[in-house]
Amino acid sequence: MVQRKLGQLDIKKHQPRMQDIAKQRIAEPVPLLGITRAQKARSFTFDPTYTLMEDARLPDGRVLYKAGTKVNPFDYMELDKKLVLIDGRDKEQVRWFKDEQAKGKIKLEDKLILVAGRPFDLEKELERAVYFDQSAVITDKLMIRQVPAIVQQ
Repeated sequence: MVQRKLGQLDIKKHQPRMQDIAKQRIAEPVPLLGITRAQKARSFTFDPTYTLMEDARLPDGRVLYKAGTKVNPFDYMELDKKLVLIDGRDKEQVRWFKDEQAKGKIKLEDKLILVAGRPFDLEKELERAVYFDQSAVITDKLMIRQVPAIVQQ
């Protein structure tokens, strides 16, 4: 039945609509769920240490680290830029970001990451790179539930 339905489908007829939907999703990705507006300033500490579930082996089979070894990435590298997360739809948060940048608290090399909004429009407005937390990778990993938020080592 699925094969028959697909055979009857005129893809060329639906292609412009599908392209419009794709363009809309790129211009304004789906907002992340469960992220709310911060009501007061708070600080949290995050420990990125993880425990190896199995031996880490080199390509030749030798064991580099045994299962159970605890690894903190910051023992080997630094987070030298801040990650600043905001809701790009919220004019107050955008204004806060601009003010913090003007005061020098946020630098050009720091990363602006949206949890909602239109990254390309904001990129033009701010004249800087703007990213979007696709699939909530950053907010989930760092357990961020409210924005604006600043992540720094």
